[in-house]
Amino acid sequence: MFRVLGHLDVSEEEGASGVRGLRQRAVLGYILLHHGSPVTVARLEQALWPSDAPPTGRQVVYNAVHALRRAGLPLEKRAGGYQLGVAPDRLDVVRFQLLLARGRTDLANGHWEAASRVLREALSLWRGQALADLAEQGLYWREMAALNDSRLTALEYRVEAEFRMGRHRDVLGELEAVVEAEPLRERLCGQLMEALYHSGRQADALRLYRRTRTGLNEQLGLEPSPALRELEHAILNHELRPEPAPPAVPLPRTPAGRPVPAPVSDSVTVRSLRTGRHAESERLVREHAGIDPDDCDEIVAAKIRWVVRRALDSGDLATVVRCGVIDLLAGIRNDETLRAGSLLLDRISQLHQAEAVSR
Repeated sequence: MFRVLGHLDVSEEEGASGVRGLRQRAVLGYILLHHGSPVTVARLEQALWPSDAPPTGRQVVYNAVHALRRAGLPLEKRAGGYQLGVAPDRLDVVRFQLLLARGRTDLANGHWEAASRVLREALSLWRGQALADLAEQGLYWREMAALNDSRLTALEYRVEAEFRMGRHRDVLGELEAVVEAEPLRERLCGQLMEALYHSGRQADALRLYRRTRTGLNEQLGLEPSPALRELEHAILNHELRPEPAPPAVPLPRTPAGRPVPAPVSDSVTVRSLRTGRHAESERLVREHAGIDPDDCDEIVAAKIRWVVRRALDSGDLATVVRCGVIDLLAGIRNDETLRAGSLLLDRISQLHQAEAVSR
């Protein structure tokens, strides 16, 4: 097994216990993050030195690949790049993505218990932040950020399943811990507010809202989303009731008889990226966010959020485009918002270039 959901780990049975050194581990980690497609030497070089690679950078990459092969790893040369020649089920990240997709389907279909069980299994694969050992040594790629974001998405889905079964108290401690680490993630904050309220802690729920609003305003220049404001109003007026579980509705099926996954409420769906209806918008989004063809919806959405946050935080221009941008791109649901998001990303890039020239 190859594991990236935590410190990089290769099981002993692969005969690859000799993977040592930052460069070898970084090359292997980056290839594992892109398990569905070959990774060129140029991309590996840029991953190891994001700002400015040394003249010997390409040779360092070759040496690392050679050392990994000597350690027993089946690194294969394909289509001008390197790819690990192992079955997808030997990668924890693939297992996680499959379980996450299955959990979403169960949740959309009203199978709360099944969704909770599958998503709990998906979350159990995590042993810390993605490639935590590389991040500790200063290497942090947007693919790692996207994976960490998808972990939180899986937790949000599982909490929703628990809420549907009336288990607000059961997830209270877990939510308090994660919100402490992610105080500006509005959906998690909203879920914790709900759990607190249904546990008889209305005052704590309202204090959490005020703390979240202050953090969003001071750190991002944003106001809470309409959904979070409505939740605060409902709690304040004792209007919040446990949401009744609607009857399960069979999912539409493909000609082959397989169920077609449907998005749950408040989930991020970006299937328009794959429709080809707006080729130029798709190109812009993929170019800015580094989206791979095999990325699932959650990974795509997380990459978009990551690149926009970086754009907004990269200079004084942030104040011009800050308000509502992250919410817009985090809630992409159709071609029109995709087009707006991609054009906005392009506009941010143009303005930053103009700002740099003026200096």
